[in-house]
Amino acid sequence: MIVALFQSALFVLIASSVLSLVALILDRIAPPTRIRERHDLALAAVFSLPVICLVALMPARQKAAIEGFGVSSSAADPVAVIAPDTLAALPVTDLVPHDPGLSLSHILTGLAFVLVFVWMIGLVWASLGLARDLWSLNRLTTRATPVTTGLALSRRVALRESADVLSPMVAGFVRPVVLIPEAFRFDEAGEAVLEHEIAHIRRHDALTGLAQRLIAGVFWWAPGVHHLNRQVRSMREALCDEAAVRTQGKPLVLAHALLDAAQKAVLARPLTLAAQPPRKSELRFRVNALTQVRVGSVRRSFLNIMIALPVLVTLAILFTPRVGAMDFLQSQLIQAVRQGEIQAVETRLERGADVNRIWPSDGTALIEASRRSDAAMVALLLEAGAEPDLVTRQSGTALITAARAGSLDVVDLLLEAGAQVDLASPRNGSPLTNAARGGYSEVISRLLLAGADPNGYVLADETPLINAAAAGQIDAAQLLVSAGADVSLTVPAAPGDFGGPYRSPLSEAERYGQADMRDWLVARGARHQPPQTN
Repeated sequence: MIVALFQSALFVLIASSVLSLVALILDRIAPPTRIRERHDLALAAVFSLPVICLVALMPARQKAAIEGFGVSSSAADPVAVIAPDTLAALPVTDLVPHDPGLSLSHILTGLAFVLVFVWMIGLVWASLGLARDLWSLNRLTTRATPVTTGLALSRRVALRESADVLSPMVAGFVRPVVLIPEAFRFDEAGEAVLEHEIAHIRRHDALTGLAQRLIAGVFWWAPGVHHLNRQVRSMREALCDEAAVRTQGKPLVLAHALLDAAQKAVLARPLTLAAQPPRKSELRFRVNALTQVRVGSVRRSFLNIMIALPVLVTLAILFTPRVGAMDFLQSQLIQAVRQGEIQAVETRLERGADVNRIWPSDGTALIEASRRSDAAMVALLLEAGAEPDLVTRQSGTALITAARAGSLDVVDLLLEAGAQVDLASPRNGSPLTNAARGGYSEVISRLLLAGADPNGYVLADETPLINAAAAGQIDAAQLLVSAGADVSLTVPAAPGDFGGPYRSPLSEAERYGQADMRDWLVARGARHQPPQTN
């Protein structure tokens, strides 16, 4: 779940950066009069980001699951077991005992945990800031005194006078009011400013701004989100300026009122939720836009929120990869298998549940049943068409899982169903390797009789005898050696793995402190001898 959150955050970061760049390009090339297009595209981009995050966390597609930090097919290609004589020849390395280290994937996963933890801390901090601002805004409204005006405004609106504001502002979401400063003059300039605030009320900008604040709080680490929000705020003010001018018909009056309000706002501490002083570039843009407004004319927009938002949401759904963090919400078949409910599993299958669907964290229903050593459930799933050799990165195969659990009954069922005994996966090795690691002698015997290679090598999981040596499973090692396992077979370690480039039964027994196993191997002539270069 943590890694999935981290991956979805990466998608949001990339998407917000791209959308911010698109908005910036439009801002540079579009004529100054195209204010609505700038606003609606930026606002649609902001609202599409939560969709991208949620789509990423939705159940992973069957053929496009994302596991760990790489994108791969949910049914990973089988990793063939490599014969010892095909191993690359590398220089001889002395046997040096060492402690096992962390792999790169572990480091990246740990980094994801840290970053998601920081994300959550920032989210809590942003939530506290929003709660503080909402409380301050409510306190500001309740302390204000109702006033009346003789101006013929375009809409009846509740006016309240407050000593805590320096310029008019809208407060409230359901029943908004306009707060005005003390000694506010209800003259021509005051009328223009009030019409601007009425335009905010008509557009429900308070609710829109709250939604933007919530999105910015969730994705506080994404610079693109903040740039888009600034663009929306700037264009929203310019749109309300246009609306006020169309109502009053005096753009220069409003322009001078803006300049006066900006001078007063510089001296005050602004509210972070409702009233923010415009930046110099924003104020310059608004004043220039007012000088180009044609009174009485309405410009048609070639792009609006009703077009931009559905398009961006559709693109988000189509192109956002899914990491499957919400798979647990729909994995009812897996849950029934985990609880051992045969009838519930039969019901799910009768209703069309995909018996071979791969869940990123659990594998398949057959793998889960094998993990639980539930032979009756395994038989039912095999009868329903479960593929015994389906490979997943997180759980390997059903036979690997059964071998790891030491379940002889399940191993027999899978072998009878045609499971390949040497089929391996990158993270889970082969069935024989897992049985050797667990010391399950009967399972080892069945796999060897079925044709499993006692010297089979899988990169990053080595050989069955190496795993038996590392776990100190002498009985398992005896079975493997009697079947032909080479006590001195030394194989390359995974790239980037700590502790030297080679693994052998003797080196791993020494590495993990298995003294009895080391003596047993030495008594049989085991040596740590990497392949010689030609």
